[in-house]
Amino acid sequence: PDLHSCIEINKCSANNGGCSQNCSNTNGSFMCTCGIGYQLAPDLHSCTCGIGYQLAPDLHSCIEINKCSANNGGCSQNCSNTNGSFMCTCGIGYQLAPD
Repeated sequence: PDLHSCIEINKCSANNGGCSQNCSNTNGSFMCTCGIGYQLAPDLHSCTCGIGYQLAPDLHSCIEINKCSANNGGCSQNCSNTNGSFMCTCGIGYQLAPD
């Protein structure tokens, strides 16, 4: 080092920046991010299961909740489970009511 220049310090190199999953080093700072199915907790460092997901039996990963498995998702006819949500549909000759 020439003791005159400043160099960026990678804040993610030590202890993953304190992030529970992903750490992205930025210019002068860092940012924690989470994998699919997770959302960043209010502490901005840890990740929790996102909406429509629950903690898996391994207590480390999140699994998608099948919203159609209980009471057909509240749908009167067809329920289609989607990633993090669900959708009600109707058979031929019927249309979805605004409720």
